[in-house]
Amino acid sequence: MERVKRLIRLTILFYAIAGLIILLITVRKDTLKALSSIHIHFLFLIILFWMLSILFDVWKLHILLKKLTNYAESFYFTLKIHLIGLFFNAITPFQTGGFPFQIHLLTKKKVEVGNATVSFMIKGLSNFFLAFLMVPFAIFVFRKNIFILPIVIILFLIFAFFILVFTLPDDFVLFRKIEKKFKIFERFIENFKLFKSTWKSFIKMGRLILAIFLLSILSFAFHIFMVPSIFYGLGVNVDPLQAMFLHAISLIIFVGMPTPGGSGITEAGGALLFATIAPKYILGIFVIIWRFFTYYLGSIAGGLLYLKESNSLK
Repeated sequence: MERVKRLIRLTILFYAIAGLIILLITVRKDTLKALSSIHIHFLFLIILFWMLSILFDVWKLHILLKKLTNYAESFYFTLKIHLIGLFFNAITPFQTGGFPFQIHLLTKKKVEVGNATVSFMIKGLSNFFLAFLMVPFAIFVFRKNIFILPIVIILFLIFAFFILVFTLPDDFVLFRKIEKKFKIFERFIENFKLFKSTWKSFIKMGRLILAIFLLSILSFAFHIFMVPSIFYGLGVNVDPLQAMFLHAISLIIFVGMPTPGGSGITEAGGALLFATIAPKYILGIFVIIWRFFTYYLGSIAGGLLYLKESNSLK
């Protein structure tokens, strides 16, 4: 528990430092004026979108576990392991802590570990795949912006990395050397090896693919709907497609950051991304709210569940 508390403090620290620096750079007189005219009804809309996104994501996981394993738990239990997974992702480097703990919880319920692993990987992969599908459209929309070139380079490197993961054998000498020299990358590389085997299993799933794909679209859609809603709630009119495209890019670029949950780095990078459409006076406030609703809110819910049931979950 002490280690968990230390990781929570680190996550909050990185988030707070990044948020404070961005605020110091962006706050203007107009910022206070904008804050005094926030449209509260958009807050309820954002929370609704968040709840629907979580609902469809958990539904997808519940179906996968039911179909692929001997899972016999309730939908509420699936919700708990999903949220607790978000919590552990948020407090561990590279967001890798959630998956092992979720498998631990299922092991206690005598669930088959192999296919349970496949279920979790498919759930994550389907969301990542949808974000990647939006990237070409995002590049086209922002083709005249100077920031798009480094993003294209980063995305190309990520794509090249995935190709290597798929084509090279799991015991490839480079993987072994990285794991041996940099222990912090060990779990990260293991997850990508699982990614490789899981994708092959997913392709063979037939009709189940359609159901998972539809639930993924619904979950992902409500998730990205939060972003333009935050802008509107702050009284800023933006192109909703541009806002959603930028968020999709952020989901890919900041997926493997070495800080706990990507905290600090994602806020700073998000500020650079959204500076292309957001007025400077509201940018800092937007970034803090954006990260809270699209990432930290689910993690907080999972953390509260973990603390409440920590004795029974160990």
